[in-house]
Amino acid sequence: MRHASPVPAFRDATSSVLLCLLLAALPALGAERAGPWEGPAFTASASAMAASAARLPAPAGGGDVEVLLREGNYQELGPHRWRTTQRNVFRILTAAGVREWAEARAEWSPWRQQRPVLRARVITPDGKEHPLDEGTLHDAPVEDAAPDVYSDTRALRAPLPSLRPGSVVEVESVVEDTQAFFDAGVVTHFYFASPVPVRKVRLVIDVAPATQLALRVQGLPLEPLPQHQSDRKRLTFEGGPYAAVTPLEADLPAAQAFQPHVAFSTGRSWNEVARAYDGIVEQQLDGASLQARARALAKGSKDRRVVAQRLLEEVRESVRYTGLEFGAAAIVPAPPKQVLARQYGDCKEMSTLLVGLLRGAGIPAHVALVRSGREDVPELPGMGFFNHAIVHVPGTPALWIDPTDPGAEAGMLAPELQGRHALVAAPDTQGLTVIDEAPAAANTALFTRTVELSDEGPARVKETRELSGSLAVQYRRMLRAVRPDDLRRNLEALATAQYQGQLEGMKHTSLEEGTGPFRLELDVASARFATTGWRSVRVPLRLDSPLAWLPDSLDDVRELLPDELGRKPAQPAKRKADLVLPVAYRAEVRYRLRPPRGFGVRTVPRDETLSLGPATLALGYTRESDGGLTATFRFDTVKRRYTPDEVTAFRAALATFAHRAPLEVELEDRGARLVEAGRVKDGLDLYEKRLASREGPAQVRARYAGTLLRLGFGAQARVEARRAVEQQPSSPLVHHVLAWVLQHDAQGQRLRPGADLEGAVASCRKAIALEPDNVAANVLLADLLEHNRDGEHFGRGAPLAEAVATWRHLRDDLGARDVDDRLITALFRSGATAEALEAARAAAPSDLRANVLVMTTAERQGVAEAIAEADREFEGPDARRQALALAGNHLLTRGRADVAVKLFEAALKNAYDPDRQFQLELAKNARDGKNAKEEKGPEALVRRIVKAAWTARDVKDFKAAIRPLMSNRDREDSTLARKLELLHAQASRFARTSLDSVGESSMADLAVAALDLKAEGQEKVGYRVRLKFLLGEQVYEDTWYVVTESNQLRLLGSVTDPRPLGAEALRWLDAGRLKEAVVWIGWAVADTREVAPGGLSPLASFANTLRGFSGAEGVTHLRAACAYLGASTGDARVLAALRAQAQYASGEERHRLMMALAVALRANGRDPDAEGILDEVRSDVPQSAEAFWLKRELLAERGRWAELRQVAESRLALLHTDGLGLESLMVASLNLGDWANLTQATSELMDAGTAGPEAYRTLAWAALHRGRVTSEDIAWAQKAVRLGAEGDTKPTALLAALLVESGKLVEARKLVDDAVDQGGAEVATDAGLLYAKARLAEAFGLAEAARGLYRAVPADDTADTRSFHRLAQARLHRGRGGAALTSASRTE
Repeated sequence: MRHASPVPAFRDATSSVLLCLLLAALPALGAERAGPWEGPAFTASASAMAASAARLPAPAGGGDVEVLLREGNYQELGPHRWRTTQRNVFRILTAAGVREWAEARAEWSPWRQQRPVLRARVITPDGKEHPLDEGTLHDAPVEDAAPDVYSDTRALRAPLPSLRPGSVVEVESVVEDTQAFFDAGVVTHFYFASPVPVRKVRLVIDVAPATQLALRVQGLPLEPLPQHQSDRKRLTFEGGPYAAVTPLEADLPAAQAFQPHVAFSTGRSWNEVARAYDGIVEQQLDGASLQARARALAKGSKDRRVVAQRLLEEVRESVRYTGLEFGAAAIVPAPPKQVLARQYGDCKEMSTLLVGLLRGAGIPAHVALVRSGREDVPELPGMGFFNHAIVHVPGTPALWIDPTDPGAEAGMLAPELQGRHALVAAPDTQGLTVIDEAPAAANTALFTRTVELSDEGPARVKETRELSGSLAVQYRRMLRAVRPDDLRRNLEALATAQYQGQLEGMKHTSLEEGTGPFRLELDVASARFATTGWRSVRVPLRLDSPLAWLPDSLDDVRELLPDELGRKPAQPAKRKADLVLPVAYRAEVRYRLRPPRGFGVRTVPRDETLSLGPATLALGYTRESDGGLTATFRFDTVKRRYTPDEVTAFRAALATFAHRAPLEVELEDRGARLVEAGRVKDGLDLYEKRLASREGPAQVRARYAGTLLRLGFGAQARVEARRAVEQQPSSPLVHHVLAWVLQHDAQGQRLRPGADLEGAVASCRKAIALEPDNVAANVLLADLLEHNRDGEHFGRGAPLAEAVATWRHLRDDLGARDVDDRLITALFRSGATAEALEAARAAAPSDLRANVLVMTTAERQGVAEAIAEADREFEGPDARRQALALAGNHLLTRGRADVAVKLFEAALKNAYDPDRQFQLELAKNARDGKNAKEEKGPEALVRRIVKAAWTARDVKDFKAAIRPLMSNRDREDSTLARKLELLHAQASRFARTSLDSVGESSMADLAVAALDLKAEGQEKVGYRVRLKFLLGEQVYEDTWYVVTESNQLRLLGSVTDPRPLGAEALRWLDAGRLKEAVVWIGWAVADTREVAPGGLSPLASFANTLRGFSGAEGVTHLRAACAYLGASTGDARVLAALRAQAQYASGEERHRLMMALAVALRANGRDPDAEGILDEVRSDVPQSAEAFWLKRELLAERGRWAELRQVAESRLALLHTDGLGLESLMVASLNLGDWANLTQATSELMDAGTAGPEAYRTLAWAALHRGRVTSEDIAWAQKAVRLGAEGDTKPTALLAALLVESGKLVEARKLVDDAVDQGGAEVATDAGLLYAKARLAEAFGLAEAARGLYRAVPADDTADTRSFHRLAQARLHRGRGGAALTSASRTE
């Protein structure tokens, strides 16, 4: 229903345009002198107006146009008839203003108004006047805003001439009513606000003295200036200046949704208005004859709601909404007969028809007038108050019906009409009636989302939406307005956006059912939002659905959230007016997560209830018996209207909640979960049950393999992973798991020797071929491609071009997050610095990105640009210095020492850092070529060995490279040989991180350049060389001894094993070169100062002989010292010297010489001779610990345990509480199975308090062999661990094995895992750890894994029962109780 306004429309100054604004504010600009345009229209001279306008300052807020005067004059011509004069004077400020204000316009309705009189003139800045050309006036119909509404409203308009910036325009329109729009009164609005600045506004209302005039001023501090004449009553309002209005606050109460204005009405009362319109309706209903039709539709029902609904559906089916508002039809409905004949009508006609049908069915009813959108206050009776017609059925409760709303039902209006004032068109109506608002409990939404998680890959989601009350009305209305194909496309887009899936099915309540709840069902397949992976699946829980009916002004809290850098936003302006929700409602979302087979929810979130201002949001969670989860989110608006404080509280609470981590539930493999919780046996049993059942899929076996790998059983994990692939080769997950397993060695260590990296890459590619968009598999592939065949990250030979391509694919094609740094690193390490620089500039900020920017800039553009880049990327000076130092190190490895020097100097500017100073000196040495000359002395020899350590590809090459540099007297098993091999292992590891020969050579050259060498001696005698250099982040220090052999300098020994120095000194003595011998003896004394002189060991004898060495000792004295020092070399010259010295010696000296001779004979491989001499020494010095210990070694090596027991007992007969004797007796008793003697010896040792690590280890071994483990045994093993040497894994393995025997599997597993993690590559063959892992596997029921591990325990040639190999063989051939270890595997 619509009526033409008596106010002619003029561009943007009209009320129809102002109603589109949303927020109000009218700050005054300040009073000014009256301009010439304030007099009567078109009376001021053009020059005066131009001059006055030119003197005016520009509006404070800017703008394209400024209105100088806006004037409205409403003169009453007769009852409810007006002459309306609208006058506007404005100046154009910009070219945009010319475009937007380029015409004069006035609208009119021919059926009740005369054609407007339109005048205008344009005054250009030069003061010339350009009047409107009447020949350009164009009278045409106004295009209706709605396509289904037709009216006869017309517009008279014409273009304004000579318009330009600086012009002043005066426009006046006069429209006279020929008849009243509505005989009972009309409400008129005059707006003082404008979208552009206004300097002055004037409103004049001129009526007859008898006219009853109701007024309301909103948003303005105005009072009318009354002027009374004998025949007229005039009210004048003046105001201004006003700034351009700002939008109104959103979602205002209907009565506040106005810009500042004056409203007036000539209606006398609402009763007159109701009676007048009732008369119009009754006149149209007269003779409608709808009784028969109505009774047939009622079908005999006595329920007025049922009947009303049936009649409502008849009206909707018979009449489509179309408005014909020609002439009086703007307010007068067409007769029902005519409406039914043409099958269309507008709100007043459809309502009139429904009223006629209801009355025909015996149900009283009336047309009711209401307004949607903004709503005037009830104090202004008149037709302008309304814009819509509905139906009112009196009774308890009253029924309100909207025939035009395709979703509403009888008795339920759309939310936008609830709470509004309605005028029931009936004779007895005295005032407006407020339509009831449905409470939140009447408007409900229930979302049920069943997420069926697959065994692998995407989930399936079945979502059901059940809506009632106003929410159902809105949904029906929406669906009726959408074509089925469009609805399908919209829901497909929702499935993609919300679930990352594909809509496979949908159905909903038939739209033919116009009442009751509404139900929509969706079936979404391939929902990647919850993708089941190898170990777990994460399901995000969305909370936006319960908030879907809230307006943006309430739930859009982005302005309250911190930005990407975590900075808090400025506090927004507080709301001033109340907020009205579109509807008060309750919404609930229920998630039902159905887990994959064998999965369960990891952690159930805690329940909580949040207060959002007056609203509440309750979050509840329940773990289900199948391992899944039910999550329920309940939201209640509680009420519809919120105060400003309540709005603030709601938004603040919602922002706090939104800032929390997204709601997400993780479900994981329950078997793996039990294992991680320490319930390994239970977890593995669960796998066994699932694999034994018919429903045990390949994915379960693959996850079983992954769990075995995490337990450290890499070999068995490979077996199970391959079985899974054989079982289901079409599964991407099983290939992915196999790839993950193959990159580990048999002990479950990643990228260690024994890993099958080529197989891992092949399996990864197979997984990707089956599922190209599998992000996890692509990430694994990219990571693997960054390693070479030896498992070295970015090592030489790594296929980095393929790695880079895979990272790019992840970022660009798969949309993977957090891969920028990996891509940048791969590009940088591959040498593609230009691409790395480009990728870094485009990537999100990170420390790695910033460092790469600095390094690549330094390499490609120089030092100055690198320093500038560091200044841009880093805030603090320390971070900038670190970045420059990193760039310096990088360029050093690239052979760019000159640039590196400048970078280190920049990093050291205004700072002291000794480490960086050292790097600077190193760079300078490399730049200046220091140490690059070919040297011939011992320094050259040392440099050649060090460079070989960096450049040799493997140990074999290294040994071959240094063999010509080593003394012929060096033994293959010497300490020196082992030390040099360790040096090569460390150096080559750093060298292999370089991807090309340039970087590798530069690193080797740097190592040589960094050598700090101090040599002393001379070529004919030999040299002692002290060396120090940087090896990674550690400083390597040592002292090497160099001799001349075959006219070449060769390496003889190092400070950690000075014994070869004795043989060398003895050689000089035999040659009669005392002076040279003294040099070597002096070096030996200096480097063995910490050796205690007590005891009979050769080193102690050496220290004792040369205590207070001065170089002036006698030759015999020196010869003995040399022989002592060189005894362990087994050198023939040493043997001869010792024999010669012992022949004539006596007493302690003879004992020392004989002890040294025994050591030399043993080193020479003559154990029987050594044993005979030892027996002589022991006979003479029975308390000698050294002689006893060497005797024990000889007996133990040959398994002569009975003899060892006798020797130990003989020692204890002399030294009753001797710890060495008791420990030896314990070892012998253990090997002989003499448990009584072992117990006795243990007791005596513990009483004496002299037990050492050896004793505690022996006790642990004894417990293992007995098979009965007590808490005391475990305590002894723990002491053995505490007292053991750092890096010695045997005590740890013993303790772990004992813990397994006692059933403490969790503690045992942790011990083994920690030892493996802390160890190097050698842990793969560590006998003790392999045995302990095998015992764990056996305890877990993993017979196949246990057998493999037992077999992997390396053999030894010892006769000692304290052998893990012997224990392993015993476990292989007999289990507990003598039964052989079962051959049955869990999964066979």
